[in-house]
Amino acid sequence: MPLPLVWRFAESSLLPMINLLPPERKQQIVEEHFFRLLIAGGIACAAALLASLLLLAAVLISITGKVQAQNLLLSSLQKDQTAQDTQEMRAIDGTLISLQRFYTATPRLLLLVEHLEQALPGDVELRALVYSPPTTVTERGVKKKVKARIELSGFASTRDAMLGFKQNLEEDMFFSSVAFPLSSYVARTDVLFSASMDIEAFAL
Repeated sequence: MPLPLVWRFAESSLLPMINLLPPERKQQIVEEHFFRLLIAGGIACAAALLASLLLLAAVLISITGKVQAQNLLLSSLQKDQTAQDTQEMRAIDGTLISLQRFYTATPRLLLLVEHLEQALPGDVELRALVYSPPTTVTERGVKKKVKARIELSGFASTRDAMLGFKQNLEEDMFFSSVAFPLSSYVARTDVLFSASMDIEAFAL
C-alpha cells in the first residue's frame, strides 16, 4: 500500500540519516517525524482559525457600534423633532388664546373708547392708553376679583380743561377711582397729564 504524501516526505527527508539503522527503528523514526509534522500543521491551522475568529469578532463589534451610534442618533433626532413639535403646538395654542382674548375684549374696548370720547373736552386730547382686563388673584388663600383698569396720558391746553376732563370721568358711572397725580396740576397751560381709573364690572 503506498504511503501518504506527508509520510513519504518525512521518510525521504530522514532516509540519509537512518539508512544504517534496523528496519523497525527506521519505521519508528519516520512515524515520529510524521506525527511532529502533523502536530505542527494542526497548530498552524488552529492559529489561522483563531486569527479568523478574532477578525470576525472585531468586524462584528465595529458593526454593532455603528448600529448603536445610528440608533442613538435616530433617537436624538426623534426627541428633537418631538420637542420642536411640542413647542410649535404651544406657540399655536398661545396665539389662539391671544386671539380669543383680543376678540373677547374688542367690544369692551369699543365701549371704553366711546365713554372716553364723551368725557373729553374739545381742548383735551389723549396720547396713550393702557388697558388691563379684569382678573382674579389669590391673597392668603382667598380669591379676589380685580376690576379692569386703564392708565392714560394726554395733553390739555389749560389746567381748567384737564380738570373738566377729570370731572367728566368722575361723573360717568362707567369709571371709578379716578386719579390724577400731583404732577398733572403743576402747569397752567400746555398741560401734560396722566391718569388712572378702574372700570366698573357691571359696565363690562
